[in-house]
Amino acid sequence: MAKIDVFDTCLICGSNQGLERHHVFYGRGLRQLSEKHGMVAPLCHRCHRGSHGVHFSRPLDLMLKRLFQEKFEETHSRDEFMAIFGRSWL
Repeated sequence: MAKIDVFDTCLICGSNQGLERHHVFYGRGLRQLSEKHGMVAPLCHRCHRGSHGVHFSRPLDLMLKRLFQEKFEETHSRDEFMAIFGRSWL
């Protein structure tokens, strides 16, 4: 499984304060699949839920989706990714 395992710093700003787990793919059962396949990003509270964080920034949300899909596709095919997550963000 493709995983980004560094949970000691925020994946966006590099902070090590107030880290939270962000499920990169969510909705319609995708949160559980994100957990199963390691599609969980360490984010500080500001980058996760702050006014400019991933939950309020479509460009930031898409950046994480693309990053994690690229990581997954280092060891799996795009067809496998799409079979699990329903579409491609690349």
